[in-house]
Amino acid sequence: MRSSLTLVALALAVGGALLPQRLLAGDPAESLVPVDYQRQQTVGRLNLFVPTKPALEYKLRNDLVARLTSIRDNLFKHHGLGNDCSRIGQTGGLYRQTSRDSIDILVFPDKAALASWEATVGSALIDHHLTAYSRTIPLCLEDGNIPNEAWVKFCHELAHLYYSLTVFPGQPRWLNEGFALFAAYNDPHIHPMDCASYMDMLKRLKSRASSHEAKPVGDLLELSDADFGEEACDQSWVLVDFLMREAPAVLDEIVGAMRALDMAAWDDYEGIAHDMRTTAATLLLHAFGGRAKMQAAWDEHLDVLDADPDKRAKSRAHLNTTSALPPLCGIKAQLIRNKLLNGTRLPDCHLTGEVEYDGPRSALVNTSLKVGDGRGRWSQEFWVQQDGTLASGGHAKLHEYDVPTDPGDCVAVFTVEVKLQDGGTYHFEKTLPFR
Repeated sequence: MRSSLTLVALALAVGGALLPQRLLAGDPAESLVPVDYQRQQTVGRLNLFVPTKPALEYKLRNDLVARLTSIRDNLFKHHGLGNDCSRIGQTGGLYRQTSRDSIDILVFPDKAALASWEATVGSALIDHHLTAYSRTIPLCLEDGNIPNEAWVKFCHELAHLYYSLTVFPGQPRWLNEGFALFAAYNDPHIHPMDCASYMDMLKRLKSRASSHEAKPVGDLLELSDADFGEEACDQSWVLVDFLMREAPAVLDEIVGAMRALDMAAWDDYEGIAHDMRTTAATLLLHAFGGRAKMQAAWDEHLDVLDADPDKRAKSRAHLNTTSALPPLCGIKAQLIRNKLLNGTRLPDCHLTGEVEYDGPRSALVNTSLKVGDGRGRWSQEFWVQQDGTLASGGHAKLHEYDVPTDPGDCVAVFTVEVKLQDGGTYHFEKTLPFR
C-alpha cells in the first residue's frame, strides 16, 4: 500500500462570501475569528483576517499578502509540499468525522489586542488554537510592522498545521517538529543568525554536545508526544535540516509511508501513532545504515550549522533510498463464473485465493467481500476469511465456495482488516473483475 508520495498540503476549497465570522468560544473546532474581523484576502488556502477598525495601512496590507504568498510558495516548492490531500472520508475509517479546512490567519494591531483576544477565547482554547483542529494562527504587529521573531513563530506554526493536515496524527513527532523549525528558519526573508531563538537553540545544542550531556539522536525516533521536550525538538531540527538538504528522497519515502498508514487508518488512534513512529524509525535507520552512522552524520551537520548556516558543506554520509519495508498486505484472488456442462453460465462465481501479510509485527487479519455491478449496486458484505493470526510473511487462504451473484454483477471488492499487535487497525481494499 506504500507509495513514494511527497509531503503534501491541504487542498480543500475555500469558499463563501467575505463576511465577518462570529467568535464561538465554546468549541475549539469552531472558528476563533473575532466578530469585528473580516476576511481581507485569500492566499492559496490561507485566509487573511484583519480588524475592520482600525484598518491596516494599504502598504502594510500589500506587504503582508506578498509575504504570505512567498511563505506559501516557499513551503510548496522548497520543502516538499504539494497541493492535494483532500482524501478525508475515502476510507470511512478513523478520520471520517475530520474536516481538513483552510487556515485562518488573524492579524492583531498590537500586543494589547492579541492579549484581549486570548482572554476572550480562554486559556483552554489558547493551548489548542495552534493545532490542526482549529487551524487558526495569530500574527501580531509591533509599531506597525511584524518583527522577525513573529514571522519565525508564524512559519513554525503554519508548517505544523500543514504537516498535521497531511499526516493527521502529526507523527512521527521528530519529523513534525523538525520540519516546522526548518521551515521557520529557512524562510527567504529571515536570516537565522539575526533571530535570538535560533541562536539560543544552537547554543543549547552545542552546550549539550560539548558537555557530553546530549541524548543519542536515535532515542528521539520513537518518542511519544508526552515525552517530547526541548532537547528532542532541537535535535529534530538538526536531523530534518540534514535530510532536507542532503537526502530529500529519504523524507519523501518516510512521508509516503506515513500517508499510506494514515489513509488506511480505521481504529485506535494511539496504536496508529505508534505504528507511524516505528515505521519511520525503521525507514530512517535503514537509510543511514544504523544508529551509529546516523549519529555521526548528525554530529557532523551540527558542526556545519554552527560554523555558518548560510554556507552548508556537503555531508560525507551516504544514505540508502531503497525502501526497507514491503507493502503491509496484499490479496491474490480469483472469481471464476461457474458453467454448466453445455457452457451455460450459472449465477454464481467460484472464489479462490489468499491474503498475504508483510507487516512489521504479527497481526489479526480478517477479509470480507461484496459483489456488484461496479456502478453503485452492491451485495451485503460477507466474510471470506476470519481470525487469521499472521506473522510477517504469512498467508491466510480465502474460503473456497461459490459466491451468489445477480445479473449484471461483474466486480468484487475485498476489504482486508489488519489489527497489528500493539498497534492500530487498518482497512485495505482491492477490486477484482470476475473471470
